[in-house]
Amino acid sequence: MGLGDMPSILGFRCTISDVRVRNAIEYVLTRIRERQRDDFKRLRRKVRGFHWLPKEEAQNGTLGHWKRVPITKAFQLETEREAKALLRQEYPCRLHPPPKHVRHLADALRQEEHRRPGKVHLCRELTDAPEFRLLSTIAHELGHAATTQEDFEKRDSALGGDSEWASESCADYYAYRWGFGRQVRRCQRTRRVGHHGGLPGDVIQIAGPTGKSLKYRVTRNFYYRRVEPGEID
Repeated sequence: MGLGDMPSILGFRCTISDVRVRNAIEYVLTRIRERQRDDFKRLRRKVRGFHWLPKEEAQNGTLGHWKRVPITKAFQLETEREAKALLRQEYPCRLHPPPKHVRHLADALRQEEHRRPGKVHLCRELTDAPEFRLLSTIAHELGHAATTQEDFEKRDSALGGDSEWASESCADYYAYRWGFGRQVRRCQRTRRVGHHGGLPGDVIQIAGPTGKSLKYRVTRNFYYRRVEPGEID
């Protein structure tokens, strides 16, 4: 059986043949479907498959990567349908919204980075990784896929424009939302704070605009709240 002939997992294409990793993917997807059906539906629209991470991209210890794919005709049609649905709400008396408005809104939707579909790539080292690391990695990468433009912009604004931490916070938020918080927390010792940021309850120092260090506490919904001077940590 070739890689392209591997059975899908709950409707998701998967070229990974390792049984343990495939079972873990199915477990995570099943839990998402049971707990947050709307999130699962969004993943079905956005995730184009699960694949091994190329070896050259795993050299720096990367265990997983959500990669967006180029805009396809199917994605263009999807944004046009969404634009029409949104405009029907604005023009309830018209059966067909103005074509010019549909084109402009569809173009705007395509520019939103977090609407684009992509693929989940996993490092081969996960075949021998502890179960908590395997599950947390899959959930985290699917968290990137589930992130909406609104999710990202809210956290990016709260962080003053730190897009990397905002993106990672969104992914961790979804992993926690789906019930994988304990697995993510167990990985904390090996997480790179400079890349991932913190977890709920953590207090982190960030250099402010004047160079002075400011303290922020990570909330349960993965927002960074300023810790005022004199406030008990």
